[in-house]
Amino acid sequence: MRQSLGQVIWSAAGRTLTAGDLVSALVDRGLRVYAVGGAPREWLAGREAQDLDLYVERDLDEVHGLLQEAFPGANAARRPREQGILLRWSDGRHAEVDISILRSYRDIQGGDTWTTRFPPRSDLREDALMRDFSINAFYYDFGPGILLDPLGCGVDDIRTRTLRVITHPDVLASNYLTTLRIALFSCRGYTPGENALEHLERLADRDILGMGPRLWSWIPKNVVRKGIDPGEFAGRIRPWLREEESRRLLDQALSGQVSGQAI
Repeated sequence: MRQSLGQVIWSAAGRTLTAGDLVSALVDRGLRVYAVGGAPREWLAGREAQDLDLYVERDLDEVHGLLQEAFPGANAARRPREQGILLRWSDGRHAEVDISILRSYRDIQGGDTWTTRFPPRSDLREDALMRDFSINAFYYDFGPGILLDPLGCGVDDIRTRTLRVITHPDVLASNYLTTLRIALFSCRGYTPGENALEHLERLADRDILGMGPRLWSWIPKNVVRKGIDPGEFAGRIRPWLREEESRRLLDQALSGQVSGQAI
Protein backbone atom coordinates (compact mmCIF):
# COMPACT_ATOMS: atom_id res chain seq x y z
CA MET A 1 0.00 0.00 0.00
CA ARG A 2 2.83 2.36 0.79
CA GLN A 3 4.05 2.33 -2.81
CA SER A 4 0.54 2.98 -4.14
CA LEU A 5 -0.01 5.97 -1.87
CA GLY A 6 3.49 7.28 -2.52
CA GLN A 7 2.92 7.72 -6.25
CA VAL A 8 3.49 11.33 -7.34
CA ILE A 9 0.47 12.78 -9.13
CA TRP A 10 1.51 16.44 -9.43
CA SER A 11 4.76 18.39 -9.29
CA ALA A 12 5.85 21.97 -10.02
CA ALA A 13 8.61 24.26 -8.87
CA GLY A 14 10.04 21.66 -6.51
CA ARG A 15 6.68 20.91 -4.93
CA THR A 16 5.08 17.46 -5.23
CA LEU A 17 1.78 15.89 -4.30
CA THR A 18 1.25 12.16 -3.87
CA ALA A 19 -1.85 10.01 -3.89
CA GLY A 20 -1.49 9.71 -0.14
CA ASP A 21 -1.57 13.51 0.18
CA LEU A 22 -4.97 13.55 -1.53
CA VAL A 23 -6.30 10.83 0.73
CA SER A 24 -5.04 12.53 3.89
CA ALA A 25 -6.50 15.89 2.86
CA LEU A 26 -9.95 14.42 2.32
CA VAL A 27 -9.93 12.29 5.48
CA ASP A 28 -8.76 15.29 7.53
CA ARG A 29 -11.77 17.23 6.21
CA GLY A 30 -14.19 14.62 7.47
CA LEU A 31 -14.79 12.51 4.34
CA ARG A 32 -15.05 8.76 4.31
CA VAL A 33 -12.55 7.75 1.62
CA TYR A 34 -12.33 4.22 0.25
CA ALA A 35 -9.94 2.47 -2.11
CA VAL A 36 -12.11 0.14 -4.18
CA GLY A 37 -11.54 -2.50 -6.83
CA GLY A 38 -8.12 -3.53 -8.04
CA ALA A 39 -6.00 -1.80 -5.39
CA PRO A 40 -7.43 -3.53 -2.29
CA ARG A 41 -7.59 -6.80 -4.23
CA GLU A 42 -3.86 -6.55 -4.93
CA TRP A 43 -3.06 -5.44 -1.37
CA LEU A 44 -4.97 -8.43 -0.01
CA ALA A 45 -2.85 -10.68 -2.24
CA GLY A 46 0.33 -9.05 -0.91
CA ARG A 47 1.06 -7.03 -4.05
CA GLU A 48 1.28 -3.32 -4.79
CA ALA A 49 -1.26 -1.71 -7.11
CA GLN A 50 -0.41 0.72 -9.89
CA ASP A 51 -3.93 2.13 -10.24
CA LEU A 52 -5.62 3.72 -7.24
CA ASP A 53 -9.36 4.34 -7.46
CA LEU A 54 -10.86 6.34 -4.59
CA TYR A 55 -14.55 6.51 -3.74
CA VAL A 56 -16.36 9.05 -1.58
CA GLU A 57 -19.87 9.76 -0.32
CA ARG A 58 -19.87 13.42 -1.37
CA ASP A 59 -20.66 15.38 -4.50
CA LEU A 60 -17.51 15.69 -6.60
CA ASP A 61 -17.85 19.45 -6.95
CA GLU A 62 -17.55 19.63 -3.17
CA VAL A 63 -14.57 17.25 -3.25
CA HIS A 64 -12.92 19.38 -5.93
CA GLY A 65 -13.40 22.48 -3.79
CA LEU A 66 -11.89 20.80 -0.74
CA LEU A 67 -8.82 19.76 -2.72
CA GLN A 68 -8.39 23.25 -4.14
CA GLU A 69 -8.54 24.57 -0.61
CA ALA A 70 -6.03 21.99 0.62
CA PHE A 71 -3.61 22.46 -2.30
CA PRO A 72 -3.91 26.00 -3.65
CA GLY A 73 -2.29 26.39 -7.03
CA ALA A 74 -2.09 22.64 -7.59
CA ASN A 75 -5.37 22.05 -9.38
CA ALA A 76 -4.82 19.11 -11.70
CA ALA A 77 -8.41 17.86 -11.83
CA ARG A 78 -10.27 16.78 -14.95
CA ARG A 79 -13.84 15.54 -15.34
CA PRO A 80 -13.64 12.89 -18.09
CA ARG A 81 -17.20 11.57 -17.68
CA GLU A 82 -20.32 13.60 -18.31
CA GLN A 83 -22.40 11.87 -15.64
CA GLY A 84 -20.44 13.64 -12.91
CA ILE A 85 -19.24 10.42 -11.27
CA LEU A 86 -15.50 10.74 -11.85
CA LEU A 87 -12.85 13.31 -10.94
CA ARG A 88 -9.32 12.56 -12.17
CA TRP A 89 -6.30 14.08 -10.47
CA SER A 90 -2.97 14.20 -12.32
CA ASP A 91 -0.75 16.76 -13.97
CA GLY A 92 -0.53 14.51 -17.04
CA ARG A 93 3.10 13.64 -16.39
CA HIS A 94 2.75 11.38 -13.38
CA ALA A 95 0.38 8.78 -11.99
CA GLU A 96 -3.37 9.35 -12.02
CA VAL A 97 -5.83 9.02 -9.15
CA ASP A 98 -9.52 8.67 -9.98
CA ILE A 99 -12.02 9.89 -7.41
CA SER A 100 -15.56 8.62 -7.89
CA ILE A 101 -18.82 8.55 -5.96
CA LEU A 102 -20.41 5.56 -4.32
CA ARG A 103 -23.58 4.68 -6.23
CA SER A 104 -26.75 2.66 -5.93
CA TYR A 105 -28.55 0.58 -8.56
CA ARG A 106 -31.77 2.12 -7.19
CA ASP A 107 -30.89 5.40 -8.89
CA ILE A 108 -30.67 4.04 -12.45
CA GLN A 109 -32.78 6.23 -14.72
CA GLY A 110 -34.54 4.89 -17.80
CA GLY A 111 -32.89 1.51 -17.39
CA ASP A 112 -29.56 2.92 -18.64
CA THR A 113 -26.45 3.07 -16.45
CA TRP A 114 -24.46 4.80 -19.22
CA THR A 115 -26.57 7.97 -19.16
CA THR A 116 -27.79 8.06 -15.54
CA ARG A 117 -26.55 10.98 -13.45
CA PHE A 118 -26.01 9.20 -10.15
CA PRO A 119 -26.16 11.09 -6.85
CA PRO A 120 -23.52 10.17 -4.24
CA ARG A 121 -24.58 7.39 -1.87
CA SER A 122 -23.08 5.76 1.22
CA ASP A 123 -24.33 2.15 1.29
CA LEU A 124 -21.35 -0.07 0.48
CA ARG A 125 -23.47 -3.13 -0.24
CA GLU A 126 -25.54 -1.28 -2.83
CA ASP A 127 -22.39 0.13 -4.41
CA ALA A 128 -20.90 -3.38 -4.50
CA LEU A 129 -23.89 -4.56 -6.52
CA MET A 130 -22.95 -1.99 -9.19
CA ARG A 131 -19.68 -3.91 -9.73
CA ASP A 132 -18.81 -6.99 -11.75
CA PHE A 133 -17.11 -9.62 -9.56
CA SER A 134 -16.79 -10.27 -5.85
CA ILE A 135 -12.99 -9.95 -6.17
CA ASN A 136 -13.52 -6.30 -7.18
CA ALA A 137 -15.91 -5.43 -4.36
CA PHE A 138 -13.45 -4.79 -1.52
CA TYR A 139 -13.43 -1.40 0.20
CA TYR A 140 -10.41 -0.17 2.13
CA ASP A 141 -11.60 2.55 4.51
CA PHE A 142 -8.66 4.93 4.99
CA GLY A 143 -10.14 6.47 8.16
CA PRO A 144 -9.96 3.48 10.54
CA GLY A 145 -7.66 1.59 8.16
CA ILE A 146 -9.84 -1.49 7.67
CA LEU A 147 -10.69 -3.67 4.68
CA LEU A 148 -14.40 -4.33 4.14
CA ASP A 149 -16.04 -7.14 2.15
CA PRO A 150 -19.71 -6.03 2.19
CA LEU A 151 -21.02 -9.06 0.26
CA GLY A 152 -19.07 -11.52 2.40
CA CYS A 153 -17.75 -13.68 -0.45
CA GLY A 154 -14.77 -11.79 -1.88
CA VAL A 155 -12.09 -13.20 0.41
CA ASP A 156 -12.96 -16.82 -0.45
CA ASP A 157 -13.08 -15.99 -4.16
CA ILE A 158 -9.66 -14.32 -3.99
CA ARG A 159 -8.28 -17.43 -2.30
CA THR A 160 -9.70 -19.77 -4.95
CA ARG A 161 -9.24 -17.26 -7.81
CA THR A 162 -12.89 -17.62 -8.76
CA LEU A 163 -14.96 -15.16 -10.78
CA ARG A 164 -18.35 -14.73 -9.16
CA VAL A 165 -20.67 -12.23 -10.91
CA ILE A 166 -22.33 -10.03 -8.28
CA THR A 167 -23.92 -7.36 -10.49
CA HIS A 168 -27.51 -6.42 -9.72
CA PRO A 169 -29.88 -7.42 -12.55
CA ASP A 170 -30.89 -3.77 -13.11
CA VAL A 171 -27.24 -2.95 -13.81
CA LEU A 172 -26.66 -5.97 -16.04
CA ALA A 173 -29.62 -4.97 -18.17
CA SER A 174 -27.68 -2.09 -19.73
CA ASN A 175 -24.08 -3.08 -18.99
CA TYR A 176 -22.38 -4.94 -21.83
CA LEU A 177 -18.91 -5.31 -20.31
CA THR A 178 -19.35 -8.47 -18.25
CA THR A 179 -18.43 -10.96 -21.00
CA LEU A 180 -15.32 -8.93 -21.85
CA ARG A 181 -14.35 -8.67 -18.19
CA ILE A 182 -14.79 -12.42 -17.64
CA ALA A 183 -12.43 -13.04 -20.57
CA LEU A 184 -9.98 -10.45 -19.26
CA PHE A 185 -9.73 -11.97 -15.78
CA SER A 186 -9.67 -15.49 -17.22
CA CYS A 187 -6.50 -14.48 -19.06
CA ARG A 188 -5.11 -13.38 -15.69
CA GLY A 189 -5.60 -16.82 -14.19
CA TYR A 190 -9.05 -16.59 -12.64
CA THR A 191 -11.64 -19.33 -13.20
CA PRO A 192 -15.23 -18.42 -14.08
CA GLY A 193 -17.61 -19.69 -11.43
CA GLU A 194 -21.03 -21.17 -12.07
CA ASN A 195 -22.90 -17.90 -12.49
CA ALA A 196 -20.12 -16.45 -14.67
CA LEU A 197 -20.46 -19.43 -17.01
CA GLU A 198 -24.23 -18.94 -16.99
CA HIS A 199 -23.72 -15.33 -17.98
CA LEU A 200 -21.54 -16.33 -20.93
CA GLU A 201 -24.10 -18.91 -22.03
CA ARG A 202 -27.01 -16.47 -21.93
CA LEU A 203 -25.53 -13.06 -22.65
CA ALA A 204 -22.19 -13.29 -24.49
CA ASP A 205 -23.78 -12.41 -27.85
CA ARG A 206 -25.83 -9.63 -26.30
CA ASP A 207 -22.74 -8.10 -24.66
CA ILE A 208 -20.66 -8.07 -27.84
CA LEU A 209 -23.51 -6.65 -29.92
CA GLY A 210 -24.31 -4.13 -27.20
CA MET A 211 -20.73 -2.87 -27.13
CA GLY A 212 -20.69 -2.55 -30.92
CA PRO A 213 -18.20 0.13 -32.10
CA ARG A 214 -17.02 0.70 -28.53
CA LEU A 215 -15.02 -2.53 -28.90
CA TRP A 216 -12.57 -0.66 -31.15
CA SER A 217 -11.47 1.55 -28.27
CA TRP A 218 -12.06 -0.86 -25.38
CA ILE A 219 -9.83 -3.67 -26.64
CA PRO A 220 -6.65 -1.61 -27.18
CA LYS A 221 -7.02 0.09 -23.79
CA ASN A 222 -7.95 -2.94 -21.71
CA VAL A 223 -6.36 -5.87 -23.53
CA VAL A 224 -3.35 -4.82 -25.62
CA ARG A 225 -2.04 -2.09 -23.33
CA LYS A 226 -2.39 -4.37 -20.32
CA GLY A 227 -0.12 -6.95 -21.92
CA ILE A 228 -2.82 -9.56 -22.55
CA ASP A 229 -2.52 -11.62 -25.71
CA PRO A 230 -5.44 -10.70 -28.03
CA GLY A 231 -5.60 -14.23 -29.40
CA GLU A 232 -5.99 -15.75 -25.94
CA PHE A 233 -8.55 -13.09 -25.03
CA ALA A 234 -10.62 -13.85 -28.14
CA GLY A 235 -10.35 -17.57 -27.44
CA ARG A 236 -12.06 -17.04 -24.09
CA ILE A 237 -15.09 -15.47 -25.81
CA ARG A 238 -15.56 -17.10 -29.21
CA PRO A 239 -16.84 -20.50 -27.93
CA TRP A 240 -19.77 -18.69 -26.30
CA LEU A 241 -20.83 -16.69 -29.35
CA ARG A 242 -23.73 -18.13 -31.33
CA GLU A 243 -24.50 -15.24 -33.65
CA GLU A 244 -22.49 -14.50 -36.78
CA GLU A 245 -22.74 -10.74 -36.26
CA SER A 246 -21.21 -10.87 -32.77
CA ARG A 247 -18.34 -13.07 -34.00
CA ARG A 248 -17.77 -10.65 -36.88
CA LEU A 249 -17.70 -7.63 -34.56
CA LEU A 250 -15.22 -9.25 -32.20
CA ASP A 251 -12.93 -10.39 -35.03
CA GLN A 252 -13.00 -6.99 -36.72
CA ALA A 253 -12.13 -5.16 -33.51
CA LEU A 254 -9.29 -7.55 -32.75
CA SER A 255 -7.88 -7.63 -36.28
CA GLY A 256 -7.87 -3.83 -36.40
CA GLN A 257 -5.62 -3.64 -33.34
CA VAL A 258 -3.38 -6.59 -34.16
CA SER A 259 -2.69 -5.36 -37.65
CA GLY A 260 -1.79 -1.92 -36.33
CA GLN A 261 -4.66 -0.12 -38.02
CA ALA A 262 -6.18 2.92 -36.36
CA ILE A 263 -9.31 1.76 -34.54
